[in-house]
Amino acid sequence: MSIERSRVALAILLASSVSCASAPKLPVFGTWRIQSYASPGLSAAAPVQSLAWIGTSASFEPEDARVGGNRCSTPTYTSSTLSAADFQQQFKVAPSAAGISGDSVAVIKVGCGSEWGAEANTLIVKSPTSLLTPWNGTLFELVKTEPALK
Repeated sequence: MSIERSRVALAILLASSVSCASAPKLPVFGTWRIQSYASPGLSAAAPVQSLAWIGTSASFEPEDARVGGNRCSTPTYTSSTLSAADFQQQFKVAPSAAGISGDSVAVIKVGCGSEWGAEANTLIVKSPTSLLTPWNGTLFELVKTEPALK
């Protein structure tokens, strides 16, 4: 009888832990602020336009993404890892020149269908408190201001 109770208790414990498990926390979740920019690419955005982005806030959560005045209530986050060579080929700058250390670079694509008009749809993890987002040949750096809500 006690073996049967143990099995039932174990089954209940496993079922409850599975139902309470949440989606993995991505390093981009939280509130951010665009702090600076660099233009390593050939077709860099106009300096006045780039300067206007400084101070813009952004937040990324499982059920909500915002960059400035753009909002997505059903974001999708797709993670990938690029080698240093692939990163340099795609973004026209070596990871080390962008302040990223290591042999691989974590990249997260933010999608939202037609309602997502934000330019910050590619997030490059520089560190736990710093992201880069490319736009028109310019890399904008976002710094974390608050941790994720969940």
